[in-house]
Amino acid sequence: MIPVLVRPVISQLLSLYFELGKVSERLQMIQPRSDALNEIQELLDRIGRKLIGIDSLPPQHDQ
Repeated sequence: MIPVLVRPVISQLLSLYFELGKVSERLQMIQPRSDALNEIQELLDRIGRKLIGIDSLPPQHDQ
């Protein structure tokens, strides 16, 4: 069970994560296949897995 005081923080972190994901997607539309953007997307994926509690899953790589 998540303590009541922590819930707003987690909610804000999830909102920030989703907004950063949107920014990353838009940047990929402007400049696809950029190494820097791929690194950002991988970092966002790792953060997302941590936030939703599935950080034990291996990272997925696009082929």
